[in-house]
Amino acid sequence: METTKYNALEELHNELNRDTPGDEVSLNIGGKEVLKIKFQTGGTATTERNGVFIEDLLIVAYAKLAGYNRELPCRENSVALTKIEEAIMWLANRKAEREARGVYGTEKR
Repeated sequence: METTKYNALEELHNELNRDTPGDEVSLNIGGKEVLKIKFQTGGTATTERNGVFIEDLLIVAYAKLAGYNRELPCRENSVALTKIEEAIMWLANRKAEREARGVYGTEKR
C-alpha cells in the first residue's frame, strides 16, 4: 500500500487557484467518498434551511482539534483553535451587522 503525504498548505494554494466551490463538495480518497458537504443555498429569510453554514464546519473542525489538543496539547493546536474562534467571532459580527441593517438571510449586500 502506497502512502502519500498530505500537505494542507499545498491544498490551500490549489484551492485558491480553482473556481469557487459549488453548493456541494465531496472528497474521494482511494476511490472512496470520505466527505460530502451540502452548503446552504438561498437566504434563510426566503429559503428553508437546506445545508450547512461555514460556521457549522468551523465548529466541527474546532471540536475535533480541541479533542486532539486535550490528548496531545501543543502550541500550534492552541493557536489554530484561537484562530478558528476568531473566524467564528467575525462571522457572528457579520451576521449581527446584517441583522441590524435588515438584510440578514437575504441575498442583499
